[in-house]
Formats: sequence, C-alpha cells, structure tokens
Amino acid sequence: MVDPASLPEGAAALFREAPERFIAARDALAAGLADAGDARGSRAVKSLRKPTVVAWAIDQVAERDPDGARALLDAGAELRAAQQAALSSKRGATDRLQEAGATRKEAVARLASVAEQALREAGRSAGAHSDAIVQALEICSVDPQAGAALAAGTLERPPERAAGFGELFGLTSVEGGLEQPSGTSRRTSAGAAKRAGRADRRADAARLRRDRDAVARRARKARDAADGFARELEGMRRRLEVVEGKHAKAESEASELELELARAERALRRAEKGVDDS
Repeated sequence: MVDPASLPEGAAALFREAPERFIAARDALAAGLADAGDARGSRAVKSLRKPTVVAWAIDQVAERDPDGARALLDAGAELRAAQQAALSSKRGATDRLQEAGATRKEAVARLASVAEQALREAGRSAGAHSDAIVQALEICSVDPQAGAALAAGTLERPPERAAGFGELFGLTSVEGGLEQPSGTSRRTSAGAAKRAGRADRRADAARLRRDRDAVARRARKARDAADGFARELEGMRRRLEVVEGKHAKAESEASELELELARAERALRRAEKGVDDS
C-alpha cells in the first residue's frame, strides 16, 4: 500500500486521472521529476500502479468529500474505542458500541455514494462494485495505513479484510453495524484490549501524521508563493534601477540642453537689440 507521506508533490493528483490515462500521466510526472534532479521522487512515482476500479472510485472521495473522509476515520477511531470499552465491560459500553457502529455505518454509506457517483460520471457501472466499495471503506475506517491512503486518495488496491475490523479485536460483525464480543477467555479479552489500545495509538499517530502532512503541503505552497513574489520583486527592483539610471541620464541631458537653450535665447536677444539700435 502506498504511503502518502513518501510521495513527492503532485503525485496524489495522478489518482484523480481516469484509469486509462494513469500510466501516461505517471510516466510524464516521473520524467519531469528526473529532469528536475529529483531521482528519488521520480522512482517513487514510477513505482506507482494503476488503481483498480474500486480503488480509483474510493480515491475520488479525498477530493470530492474530504469532510466525509475525516468523519469516517473519526467514526472508526470511536468504534475501536467503544470495542475496547466493551471488552473491558465498562458501564454503558453496549450503548456506546451500538451508537459508534451506527455512526460508522452512516459515514460508510455517505462515502460509498460519493464513490459510486464518481464511477457513474466516468461512464462505469456503479452497482457492480457497490459491495466492494462498502467493504473497502469499512476496512479503511479501522486500519490506520488504509485510512491514511483514503484521506490522501492514493489507494492502488482495496485494502484486504485481514487488515480490518473483526480480526483486529476478536469481534464478529452483525447486521446493522453493531459489533458484539465473541466467546473468548478473560486472557484473550485482555490481549485484545491491549491490541485495541495499540491500534488506537497507531490511529492517533496516523491522524496526526495526516494533519502534519496537510500543514506541510500548505506551508510549501505558501513558501513557493512567497519565493515567487520575492523573485518578482527582485526583478522589479532591477528594472527600477535600470529606469532610474535612464531617468538620471535623461535628466542630466535635459538640464544641459535647457542651459544651452537659455544661452541661445540671451544671444538672440542681444543680436536683436543690436539690430534695433542700428
């Protein structure tokens, strides 16, 4: 699975291309990076694979509904926390788990609709891929690595179920999005709770990494803009120096000519006076 943080600027946009144009766009970007001296970035881009239809559809939600993508990841984090509470037999855990499952289900449905609309706009069948899209979104909601790729829109393949929900916590899914504990021993439950805690910390780290990367992208754009204005300002200063030099030269020449004109006028008046006196 692609780590979005490892990709150079502009690589994520490749996943917005129509699948049939992906290879050509990827190779063009890789060549451009190589020409610019970024050999590492060029290799990273060149290694990208064309997304499958399902992965491409899910990748579109990062741009079309970023708020929905964040809501899904938040819902997944809350669902993991609710599962951990249920394993620990905390008071109110069942209600929290049921509510978290329903919230996650709503978030999945929202993004599934966005992904299916992207397929229809691309002239592809949405219904044939609906189940696969829903399953992939469910996994993305609870798997930090898949969630990061979802948020960046850089999935090449749908994530595997083995990385997902039930296997992570020893729970089994039931209709309606509610997850119930399976019949495990107290030792197994404790181990599952520890795994859940580690998964929560990984999810928090992944979320903070996404936030950091988003700020880094905005900072790079702001720096590029500032550097561009600085170059423009420097160019304007150089042009101003040239104009100022030309102005000083013209001013000097104008002053000399004005003095010469004054002398010519005085000479003319003396000559005219001499004519009148004679």
